[in-house]
Amino acid sequence: MTRQAPSTLATLLDRPVLTLTVESGPDYGKSIRFDQPRITLGRAAHNDFTVRDLYVSGNHGVFLRSEEGFWYKDLNSSHGTQLEMGGLGYHLHRDRKQLTVLLSDHGVLRLGATSIHFEVERVYHSERERGASGMTLTQATDDQFMASSTPRDAFSHHFGAKDKRLRVLFKLANQLNGLSHLDKILELVSDAAFQAFGQANLFAISLLHDGRGLQPILVRTRDLAEQGPREVAMSRSMLERVVRTRETVLFFRGEEEETADGGELTESIVQANISACMCAPLVGQKNMLGVMMVDTRQSNSRFNRNDLDLFCVLASNVAFALERAKLTEDIYRMFEGFVEASVVAIESRDPVTAGHSERVAKYSLALAEAVNQARSGQYGRLRFSSAELTELRYAALLHDFGKVGVREGVLSKSERLTPERMALIEQRFAYIRGIYRQNLLEDLVRDALSQCMPPDPELYATIDMRVRHFSRQLDEDLEFIREISSKWTLTNEDIVAVRKIGGQRISLPGGHHLDFLTPVEVEHLTTRVGSLTEDEWEDMRSHVSRSEEFLKRIPWSCDLINVPDIAGAHHEKLNGSGYPRGISASDIPARVRILTIADIFDAVTSWDRPYCSPLDVDQTVALLERQGENGELDRDLVQLFKIVALPRVRHLVPQR
Repeated sequence: MTRQAPSTLATLLDRPVLTLTVESGPDYGKSIRFDQPRITLGRAAHNDFTVRDLYVSGNHGVFLRSEEGFWYKDLNSSHGTQLEMGGLGYHLHRDRKQLTVLLSDHGVLRLGATSIHFEVERVYHSERERGASGMTLTQATDDQFMASSTPRDAFSHHFGAKDKRLRVLFKLANQLNGLSHLDKILELVSDAAFQAFGQANLFAISLLHDGRGLQPILVRTRDLAEQGPREVAMSRSMLERVVRTRETVLFFRGEEEETADGGELTESIVQANISACMCAPLVGQKNMLGVMMVDTRQSNSRFNRNDLDLFCVLASNVAFALERAKLTEDIYRMFEGFVEASVVAIESRDPVTAGHSERVAKYSLALAEAVNQARSGQYGRLRFSSAELTELRYAALLHDFGKVGVREGVLSKSERLTPERMALIEQRFAYIRGIYRQNLLEDLVRDALSQCMPPDPELYATIDMRVRHFSRQLDEDLEFIREISSKWTLTNEDIVAVRKIGGQRISLPGGHHLDFLTPVEVEHLTTRVGSLTEDEWEDMRSHVSRSEEFLKRIPWSCDLINVPDIAGAHHEKLNGSGYPRGISASDIPARVRILTIADIFDAVTSWDRPYCSPLDVDQTVALLERQGENGELDRDLVQLFKIVALPRVRHLVPQR
């Protein structure tokens, strides 16, 4: 074994690396660590860091590495970039002529409804380091292998309490505890591998994917002679052996450039000058996850049996962490699917309001982000965490969940009388027309019989004339009822006319009577504003308490425990005039106030609401301001919505 010369300060290069983590928005939780000179950011798929936020431009910005650190440049995006660091705020926008700024150690970028936390670190590596962009798996030879046993047996077989490398594993296990972001897990694991195995020059993890076999997800190198990124070759048969046998194996080359059976070494192994390699299976509770490996390249370093057993233990910890990360991702996807399915269920019951929940969520997040950016006023010191923003998003998406319990006839009622009720009135009026003629004829016959004389033929003509006049009046009344049914606001004259029609009745055989309109129909036709009666409005309002009741049945995590309470209070008003509880300002948190403003804005600007007369954006803002002045809504939040949030979300407002 040859000893490598120790590194000196002169051989170390200092370079910054950048970590980006999404703290709010559609990509919440996404985190990537970049070690490259240029990182692009935007909604387009070709970017290094893609963001699905609709307010983010396709090519929004770029990070440029220099000796000073990372510079951020806004690429003339539509909405610009809000930047917070060191207690200062920057607005990078083409209109302000400032597009570039040097980043500090950490801070927050705000793009649309997305917040991205950045962290700049300095790393020290050998000046001979070169990056590895991928792994090429090639066919290997039958070189020498040594198999290890299970992690528990390996641990007890060789390691004692004095092995300093155990501390690396214990530290890693502590760091991995509770960690669920894959990128951070991979970073910690690779650092631990290089600490535990000082002779290792390359560390890689490949995961099994259905239909595609092993796919590398991490390749890191250390102390390699060649500089510049290139693909790293590795034996496919070795990795497949580990997958097949689920054994941790140690490969090492002998002195001769051929194997024991006379076969030639794989070209990739010869070119990379690999003297030793360890591969360990990453086995989860139920499935094989992939393979982890380290090797020594362009050196004569070797691994021994102790290294093999330690690597086996490390692989066990890594498999557990990876499986937990996958489980967390699966749970997140499942929950997102549940929320999406719930929104679809709500909108299937109330199809005319399709898209309402999504828009309210986006309006709410935009206003919450405006609060986070405020530097003065009532909300100058309030800051919502990423967890609180996520909680607000779910509450906004599910705030109308209780509509699944509201009568369909109420949800979809666009006129005062339903089509079925209107058809019933038309049939009744046709019946009344026939009864009217029959009653006249019966009166004529009765008079003739009382006088013992045949009916006067001229009286038949009189009856026909009276029937025609009565029919014309019925037709006029029926047309008036149709007009009133579709009318949004009624005058006093309208209400008097409806009640006059409803007060008419016609005699039926047997001394009975038939009203032209039933009391229920009169009630529907005399509601002064809107298509819903007071009872129907009560049914509609009940969706709020139903939402809270239904949502409280869900076992929310600690970070989302307030979702039912936020959703269940979105119709409360600061002056106590709201519902269902009639609570006032001191009991209404800021996020509920935000959701209330967002919900009102979307409800009033949605032209297809059957029970609400639509207004344009400016009229709606004026309405919000009036409600702020009279104490129903939070005036400061209304102004933040008008000035900061609305320009970002105005394009989402439904159009005819």
